[in-house]
Amino acid sequence: MSRKGLNIHDKFVKESFSDPERAKAFFNEFLPKHLLVELDLETLVVNQEAHLGDDLRSIFSDLVFTIGLKNKIKKQVELVLLFEHKSTPYKYVVMQVGHYMFSQWNKCLREGSETKPIIPVVYYQGKSKWVPPTILELFDGISDQVGKNLPSIPIIFLPLKELSNEQILRIKNHMMVTAIMAQKTKINPIRMGEDLLKILKLFPEAPFSGNFYELILVYLIKSTELSKTSLNMAIEELSDAKKKNMMSTFDQIKLEGKLEGKLEGKLEGKREVILKAHKNGLSMELIANLTGMDIPEIEKIISELN
Repeated sequence: MSRKGLNIHDKFVKESFSDPERAKAFFNEFLPKHLLVELDLETLVVNQEAHLGDDLRSIFSDLVFTIGLKNKIKKQVELVLLFEHKSTPYKYVVMQVGHYMFSQWNKCLREGSETKPIIPVVYYQGKSKWVPPTILELFDGISDQVGKNLPSIPIIFLPLKELSNEQILRIKNHMMVTAIMAQKTKINPIRMGEDLLKILKLFPEAPFSGNFYELILVYLIKSTELSKTSLNMAIEELSDAKKKNMMSTFDQIKLEGKLEGKLEGKLEGKREVILKAHKNGLSMELIANLTGMDIPEIEKIISELN
């Protein structure tokens, strides 16, 4: 998968899990039961503080959640989500997770802040089947007796490919259901209309301009090279209200072609396109998703141009 393709998926997944309500709904369905009985998901907070060093930023999405325990102990559990978007599994992911965990604990010790238990969660989107090896399995010729002296880092492994549609539909957040189904569904070019219809049926009847559903549609467009003709074919079976909302939103974001054409040019070209998108009413989140730029950077450009 190209670096551009990886960035599209990484940004969309990160956006999906950055909302506390969506994250809580997902975790409530897919975390192990022995953890769910201990964790108070209602206390979940998305930690926006940057925890990762430069050596890990290309591997982790830097999404960290703090969650209180149900037994009211003051300590909190910190969930670490690693979004793996490589086309092939990465053999040493357990070492990367361990690096993060011990780096964070050492940072807390240096700063004199509270150390919290960290539970790593790996969300894997690759197509091939993969089970992350343990640390012992990374070393050939090591006996179990010697392995007893090696650290053990259990990982909660969530391979998207193996999550059933029935499980996903049980998520108690409609936006998260739609987002996960958009990530999971492999669009077949031959039956694009049929595959898209499964996802588009999950969209609401009411207008959804300016919110997360817009981002889902953008993700589908960018990751499948969806054309307006293909979209027309896909929405024929939708209700009139949903069809109207869908086409209206598509017309709004079709500016994407201009954006991608100019983003490779000079900064002046980027500014022109961003300002035009802003004047056409596109949200900051949507412009950021289309351009691959950060919202603060986009806001600064709009402020300067105005």
